[in-house]
Amino acid sequence: MFRIAEMIRVVAAVVLMLAFSLCDTAARAETADMPAQSRELQQHAASEPGNADHMVLTREMQQGFVFDPENAENKALTRELQQRFFSAPEPEDRPALRVGVERDYPPFSMQDAQGNTSGFDFDIANAICRTMKRECVIVPMAFHDILSSLEQGSLDLAVAGLAVKADRKRYMNFSDSYYHSRSLYITGNGVSVTREWMQGKRLGTQKGTAQNALAEKMWKGVAELYTYADHPAMLNALKSGEVDVVIIDGLAAYDFLLSREGSAYTMQALPLELDSPTNKACIGVRKDDEQLLRDVNASLKIIRLSGEYSRIARKYFPFSIY
Repeated sequence: MFRIAEMIRVVAAVVLMLAFSLCDTAARAETADMPAQSRELQQHAASEPGNADHMVLTREMQQGFVFDPENAENKALTRELQQRFFSAPEPEDRPALRVGVERDYPPFSMQDAQGNTSGFDFDIANAICRTMKRECVIVPMAFHDILSSLEQGSLDLAVAGLAVKADRKRYMNFSDSYYHSRSLYITGNGVSVTREWMQGKRLGTQKGTAQNALAEKMWKGVAELYTYADHPAMLNALKSGEVDVVIIDGLAAYDFLLSREGSAYTMQALPLELDSPTNKACIGVRKDDEQLLRDVNASLKIIRLSGEYSRIARKYFPFSIY
């Protein structure tokens, strides 16, 4: 029985690797037509004062770097970015940035018995703050509290895999994407999610998430919709039988499916386009600070070129998530 469970986990990992490889392929395909992309970037730079540097950097990143930190060209560009964005002396009286990460959302953010936080988002947040030479206070919060805190102005950044949504644009800006994922159904083994099967079933999602919005759009009036305050509560509802199926971010699903408890469940991709906005995870930046947005985007490029992004990602994922 143990061997069967292990085989299921291995198969789940392989399928997820293929799914995210497709996302990566689609993302790269978007940059294949470089002349058109370059014209769009130039128009964008011309229309927004101070955006010329970002245009140049984006074009450089699109031209297909192999992110080897020992590569001389990468080293030179990393130094150029650091000098261009972060060489000026920082004011001593600048307040610390308050950065929200989602609480209890492995492998992105986890807390141990002593209250210490770790995880992909936590490490990325720290790397960005170091690169910007900014002091940061990283605050684990429930996902819906992250959104409301940004709206109320009590957070400066949210490193929480945010999908770009129209209602969120009212109170936050979005960084360049820092990873790609896909939304998945998680159900008991042997289930195939179809409209017929979903009729009258209990479908769980997490409050405030892109998956919650997808459930409302796709299944309202067909399934009974249940909303949970956080990720653990949603998974507990699935494991207890309170719901029959959940919609979940694929990378969080990967972590669950590889656990012992996850061996009793299977996944199925939602019928969404590979370039759907819900597949691109961004950092939320407070609405009134365009300079902070530029600094965050520059920092993301620097940590990719330096190899720090890859070192962090490999701690949590055995495949590319960019």
